[in-house]
Amino acid sequence: FRLFDPNQAIYTLEVSSSVRVGYDSEVVGVFHHVSRHLSDRANRQAVAWNALGARWLKQYARQTTTLDVDAELTKVVARAFVDYNWIGELGLSLRHPLNGRVAVFAQGAARMFTVDGSVPNRGTQTGGVAEAGIRLRGTGGVLELFAGVEKRVDAYELEREPERWVLAGFRLLSR
Repeated sequence: FRLFDPNQAIYTLEVSSSVRVGYDSEVVGVFHHVSRHLSDRANRQAVAWNALGARWLKQYARQTTTLDVDAELTKVVARAFVDYNWIGELGLSLRHPLNGRVAVFAQGAARMFTVDGSVPNRGTQTGGVAEAGIRLRGTGGVLELFAGVEKRVDAYELEREPERWVLAGFRLLSR
């Protein structure tokens, strides 16, 4: 164990390759590793999984409003402490500019985890997040102010229970 323990919750390492399908769609092959750490110390119990699958991205535009769709299905091919078999995700992001500098947005994602039955009395797990806000574009970047709700599957690394939260915050983004 180390004297200094910076905490980190989750990190994902992903390798992907994509191909455009038409003007507004993309198909992506993905392999990703998710690792959930309590800290940078030596972990007594590893919590991680590797998944292999596909993602489909599509954008719908009508005048100035855009809707981005992101659908993903992955097979869990290696795991530690989790009981996931398949992971499905569907994300939607809607943006509408009010003028050249201000826009409103709403976005959300639904997630479904099928499980292998190794944990008694536990079936398919579902979760998701939804948020809405305002986007302010400046000369050097973008500020998003948002509020939302989330239900996270297995919210804490070593507990197999979902958790619900109310969210509020800001994001600083490049243009």
